[in-house]
Amino acid sequence: MKRIKRLTILALVFVMAVCMLLPASAFAAPGGEASGEAAASVSQEGDEQTETTTASLSSLNIHKKGYVRVKLYADSSDGEVAWIAYSVGGKVTYCAPGISDWLAIPHGKETTIKVWGTNSEKTAITDLQTISVTSKLLPKSKITCATAINKNTVSLHWKKSTSKATGYYIYANGKKVKTVKGHGCKCKVKLKNAAKKKYKVVPYIVSNGKAYRGRSCKAKKPAANTKKFKNSIDSGDYTYDVSCRYIIKKITLEGKKYHIQGYVVNTCKYLTALDCKKISITITCDKKVVAQKTFKNVSVNLKPGKSKRKDFVIKGKAGKDIRSGGGWITDFCPITYE
Repeated sequence: MKRIKRLTILALVFVMAVCMLLPASAFAAPGGEASGEAAASVSQEGDEQTETTTASLSSLNIHKKGYVRVKLYADSSDGEVAWIAYSVGGKVTYCAPGISDWLAIPHGKETTIKVWGTNSEKTAITDLQTISVTSKLLPKSKITCATAINKNTVSLHWKKSTSKATGYYIYANGKKVKTVKGHGCKCKVKLKNAAKKKYKVVPYIVSNGKAYRGRSCKAKKPAANTKKFKNSIDSGDYTYDVSCRYIIKKITLEGKKYHIQGYVVNTCKYLTALDCKKISITITCDKKVVAQKTFKNVSVNLKPGKSKRKDFVIKGKAGKDIRSGGGWITDFCPITYE
């Protein structure tokens, strides 16, 4: 029995002596790889540690900025680099060296992008590099026309921010009240006392399922639904020898009534216009007829080359934005002269 114990002790001593002679690497788990995004490998020589790099990146720059992305370019003169790895917010994208690639980044915020080179097995073999970049904000739009159709309905028209915009948010007194998707640049807003509120249009863009706001335009309060025209009422501006014209200067829509302010102009330089058998008036909005009427036996009494104001009221379609898209056509004939 004592002999067995002695043999056991001798065996343990032998195993301990062998373990002391073997290198530490002999006890590493099989198939293990260096972790982390850095490209370095570590070797141990005595009590000193040295870090060596097997490859390197030769160039790295921002090729182009987008509204929610940037285009990066990275290359390596080392043939061992098979892929360029980009990391944004923990998400890694791989691209061949020397090829520009678009990367999604947070909108309008400074973002750090990590870049390193890998081998064909996508294992890091270069030093880790970082680059900071901020994506562009969507340019602001501009409200070109804000019209109070009635006290609870407002019509808005605005300039396009950019073709990259997904759509537009509509704000009334600072509160979002409507979303317009696509590239349309007009809408109607129906709210209680809508005509008394101020409106803003803000472009937005969607990337990776998340919406990002652009710059906000200046707030605008809607005006009355009135369209003014700059047509001349000077008879010398017209070439007719014996004629009269009805020139419209302003149209106002209230409900279904189109209030028309205009002037009869006697373009004849030597005869007095007495009366007109009929005046036909057509009101259009966005090139579509919205009101039309013919007035018969209209008294004129205009001396040669003179003009006189004459107003009319026509019933037509309600809810039209005359201020934005209003137009008119008139037909004045025939005239009695003396």
